Amino acid sequence: MINQIKALPAFDDNYIWSLLGDDNKTLCVVDPGDPTPVIKMIEEQSLTLGCILITHHHPDHTGGIAELTAKYSCKVYGPDNSSIAGITDVVKEGDEFTLFGETVSVLEVPGHTLDHIAVSYTHLTLPTSDLV
Repeated sequence: MINQIKALPAFDDNYIWSLLGDDNKTLCVVDPGDPTPVIKMIEEQSLTLGCILITHHHPDHTGGIAELTAKYSCKVYGPDNSSIAGITDVVKEGDEFTLFGETVSVLEVPGHTLDHIAVSYTHLTLPTSDLV
């Protein structure tokens, strides 16, 4: 289960969503465009990066993938878009995967971008950056 959801400020006008598992040690981040706030959180709280969720291809949402995956070996879930380097697990509408021991369902939500996805986690729909 997700124990905590926290917005990490990034750039001048953006956020990286951090999801802390109920073990209070495993972290999942959504759209880490800047790896710095994620690394800071991991190091200050002695966390493990379990996975990264990417909602769409914009660089302010994907820019931290390479540095984070080089530093912390983890899965990267994201939409089927070859311009996003580093995705290890491509997901699309109707796909499911496990996050913090629970099933997550993928929703395609084109609008902001054609490749935009969101995920539904039990009774919670996780934030999808830049989607109105």
